[in-house]
Amino acid sequence: INYTVWSDVFICPYCKTEIIFYNDAFDVEFEKVNENFSCPKCRAMLSKNILNHSIDEKFDSILGKKVSCNKQVPVLISYSIGSKRYEKKPDSNDLGIIERIEKTEIPYWVPSYLLMFKEGAWGDIWRAGYHYGVTHSHHFYYKRNLWILAALWSKTNNSSIMWAISSIQNYVNKKQSYTGGGGGMPGVLYIASLVQEKNVIEVLTRKVTRLEKAIELLQNNHNAIVSTQSTIDLSNIPDQSIDYIFIDPPFGANIMYSEGSFLWESWLRVFTNNQSEAIVNSSQKKDLPDYRNLMFRCFSEMFKKLKPGRWITVEFHNSQASIWNAIQEAIMRAGFVVAQVTVLDKKQGSFKQVTSAGAVKNDLIINAYKPRAGFTQRLISQAGRGLETDFVREHLRQLPIAINAERSKEMLYSKYLAYYIQHGYQVAYNGEQFYRALAQWGLEERDGYWFADENQAHEYEQRKVKTFGNKGISPQTVLFISDERSARQWVWNFLDKPKTYDEIYTKFMPAQQTSEDEIPELKTLLEESFVMSGGDWKRPDQLTQAELEHKRLERLLRQFNEYLDTAKAGQKLKEVRREAVLAGFTECYRAGKFQDIITLGGKLDKRLLEETPELFDFVDIAEAKVG
Repeated sequence: INYTVWSDVFICPYCKTEIIFYNDAFDVEFEKVNENFSCPKCRAMLSKNILNHSIDEKFDSILGKKVSCNKQVPVLISYSIGSKRYEKKPDSNDLGIIERIEKTEIPYWVPSYLLMFKEGAWGDIWRAGYHYGVTHSHHFYYKRNLWILAALWSKTNNSSIMWAISSIQNYVNKKQSYTGGGGGMPGVLYIASLVQEKNVIEVLTRKVTRLEKAIELLQNNHNAIVSTQSTIDLSNIPDQSIDYIFIDPPFGANIMYSEGSFLWESWLRVFTNNQSEAIVNSSQKKDLPDYRNLMFRCFSEMFKKLKPGRWITVEFHNSQASIWNAIQEAIMRAGFVVAQVTVLDKKQGSFKQVTSAGAVKNDLIINAYKPRAGFTQRLISQAGRGLETDFVREHLRQLPIAINAERSKEMLYSKYLAYYIQHGYQVAYNGEQFYRALAQWGLEERDGYWFADENQAHEYEQRKVKTFGNKGISPQTVLFISDERSARQWVWNFLDKPKTYDEIYTKFMPAQQTSEDEIPELKTLLEESFVMSGGDWKRPDQLTQAELEHKRLERLLRQFNEYLDTAKAGQKLKEVRREAVLAGFTECYRAGKFQDIITLGGKLDKRLLEETPELFDFVDIAEAKVG
C-alpha cells in the first residue's frame, strides 16, 4: 500500500442521509473538490459550508474511555505491485484489517498529551469544525501509522533516528490532505475532509536516506554551532563577536510556532517554553505591544552581539501595516539603522526593489546596520547636538549606491527624526530646515537622491548609465504608495520630465495601496510640492522648492493646531492627516511641549499609532520626558 484516502462523512440537512464526501463531492477526473454537489438520496444541491459532520463514537483504549469524534471512512487505496501502481476501493478484506487494528491495543508507549494542556482551549489554531473530538496528540494519527511509529520509537535510543521520525510528522498524520499535494500545511494543525494516510515505512526510508547525507556533511564540518534557545538571552555568545546576522523572525500572528510543533514535541516529550515566544496570540494573552516588546528585546540582544559597522538582514512578511511597523520599530529602537528594504522573489531567488503594490504579497528583506562604535560614542557624549551632518553622512555612506528611496530627502529626514527621538536627543531641524541644510552640508544630489560626497555621486552616475544607458533613470522606481510621504516621492520620481495631469493621474491611481493615512488628492499633492509650466507639471528648482516646503509646513501646522484644540476639548480624532500630526509633534518636541504630544496622542486612533512608528515614538518619549 502506498497510501489510503480517508473521507469525512456528513449529514444531509434535508433527508438526514449520510454523505461520504469523497464519493459525492470529489471530481476524480480533475482531482478537485466541487463547490456544489448533490445529495445521493434526495438530490438536493449542497455545499460543504451548510453540512454538519456525522459523529462517530468509539472506545479509546489509550485514554481508557469512550470518545466522540468526526466520522471518517477509507474510500481509496493506492498500491504497487513491482514498479506498477494501481488504485482500488477498499474491499471487505481491507476493511477487516483496519477493524482488527482498531480493536487491538498498541503494545508500545504512544504520546497522548492533552493538546496545549488545557481542556477546550488548546491554542489559536483550534477550529471547532475540524477538531471536534481531537483532544490529545494521538488523535492526529490513524491507528495503523501510530502503531508503526510507536514500535520504531520504542526500538531506538539513537538521536539521528529520533530526528528522522520527528521530521516526518507533517507527512504521516491526519494533517496530510489528499487534495493539498506534498506534506501537510506547516505551522497549523488543520485536518482536511480528505486525508491521505501515507505508508510511514516508505516515508521514513526516503527521509533517512536524505538525512544520512546531511549527517555526513555535518560530521566533517567543525565550523558550525547549532543552538536551541530564546534570542531574548544570548549571554552564551560574546558581545561584538558576530560579523553578519540573517534572521527570519515570527511574522506576528501568521504562524503559531509552539502550537504547530506540538505533535513532534509530544514524541520527544520536550515542549516549547512559549513564555518568551514572540507572536501575537490571544490564547497566550499576547497582543501587538507584547509582540513589539519581545521583538525589541531580541533585536537588542542581536545588537550587542553584532560588531560595529556590520549588518543584519531581516526576512519578513505580513500584509498588516501594524505588524510591519512593529518589526521596524523593534529594529530601530534596538539601535539599528534601516538602510534598505527590498523584495525577495522566492521563485527566482533574487532581490528586487519595492516597486509595486503587490510587494506585500512577497517576503520583504530589511537591511540594517549597527553604527560604528566611535560615531555612536560621539552621539551619546554630545546627545546628538551638532552631529546632524555626521549622522546623515554616516547613513549615506552605509547605503547601497543605487536608485534607492532611502536616499530621498524625505526618507533621510525620517531616519534622522526616528534616531534622535528614540534616543531622546534634541531635534534641531523641522522638515523644511532639514531639506535646505542638505545642500549646505556639502552633500551631493542626483535625480532627487542624496550622496555623502562627490565620489559617491560619480559612482551613482556611472551605474545609472550602465543600467539605463543614456535614457536617464526609470521613472517607476517607487510605486509602493502607502502613505502621503511615499505618494510625494512617487510623483517626484515620475516627473523625471514634465507631464500633464492626466498622464500622472493614469499611473498614480493604480499604484496606491489601501492605507489608514489620509493621503491628499493628487491635485493637492501637485499644488503643494510641484510647479505648473505650459500645461505640464514638473519638479521645482531648489529656491521654489524651499518656498513650497515653507508654505506646506505652515498649512500642516495649522491643521495640527486644529487637531490639538479638538483633543484638548476631550474629543476623539478618527481621521487625521498623518503628515500634519508628524509636523506638529516635531515642533512640540523641539519646543519642549511634551504634554501637547501626550494630549493629542491620547485622542488618536490606537491603530494609527500602531501603524506609524514615528508617531508612536513621539508619544512614548514624551511620556518618558514628562514622567
